[in-house]
Amino acid sequence: MGFSTLGCPEWTLQEAVLRGAALGFGMLELRLVDGRPLSLDEAPDELDRIGRIIAQSGLRAGTLATSVRLLEPDAERALGSALRIAAVLGFERVRVFSGDSDGAVDDAVVQAAEVVRSCIAEAKELGVVIALETHHLFSSARTVAAVAQQVEDPSFGVVWDVMHTHAAGDPVDDAWEILAPHLVEVQVKDARTRAGDVRPVLLGFGEVEWRRAVSLARRGGFPGPFVVEWERYWHPELPAASVALPHEAAMLEAELDAPIETSGEEAL
Repeated sequence: MGFSTLGCPEWTLQEAVLRGAALGFGMLELRLVDGRPLSLDEAPDELDRIGRIIAQSGLRAGTLATSVRLLEPDAERALGSALRIAAVLGFERVRVFSGDSDGAVDDAVVQAAEVVRSCIAEAKELGVVIALETHHLFSSARTVAAVAQQVEDPSFGVVWDVMHTHAAGDPVDDAWEILAPHLVEVQVKDARTRAGDVRPVLLGFGEVEWRRAVSLARRGGFPGPFVVEWERYWHPELPAASVALPHEAAMLEAELDAPIETSGEEAL
C-alpha cells in the first residue's frame, strides 16, 4: 500500500514520509518535494538530501512520478534524465504520461512506443522500469496496452489510474483484463463527474469502481503496489492531507484485508 506526495503539498518531504509510514503505508510515490514538483534538473546535493530522507524513512522507494510526456518534442531527453534520477534515489520505476496530440491516436501510439524503445537499454542498465499511466490522450486501457504491445519489454509497464479509465468510459472489468499483462501499479482514486468535469473526492464518496478494481487485481494475483494519489496539489480546495490520507489509508487497507472474491465458477 503506497501514497503519493502529490496529496500533501503542505508537508515537507520529511513530514510526508514520517506521517505516511505512521499511517501504515509501505511504499512512496514521489511527486512533490517540500511542496514543489521534483525537477529533472535537481542539484546533486539536493538529490543526496532527498535520497537520505527516503532511505531513513523505511518506506519502499516505488515510483518516481514524473511529468514526462512521451508525445512532447524533448521526451527522450526528459525520460533519460528521469531514469537517471530514479536510479540515484533508488526508485523501482519512473511514471510517465502520454501527453496530448492533434494527430491520430494510432500515430501517437507509435510515437510513444518509439520514445520508450529509445530509452529501454538505459532503463535496463539502471534497473528502472518505465511505467506509462492511463492519462491524457492515453486514458483508455486499450490505448496504453497498444503501446505496451509495441514495446514488448519487461522494462516497460503500465500504471492503472482507475479514475482516468473510468472517465474514458472503460468498464472496470474490461480495463483490468486489458491491462493485467502489463500492470506494475494500481492508482486508487474516487471521483464524481459533473457536466463532463471529473472531480476527485475521498474514497467511497464518488462513482469510480475502485473497490472492484482492487478486487479484480487481487483475485488476478497482482501483488501491488496499490497507491493512493490524492490530488490536493492540483486541487487545493480538497481536504488537507491530515484529513484525507488517514481516510484513504483506512479505506484502502480495509479493501486489501477483505477476503478475495471468487466467481461462482471458481468457487465450484
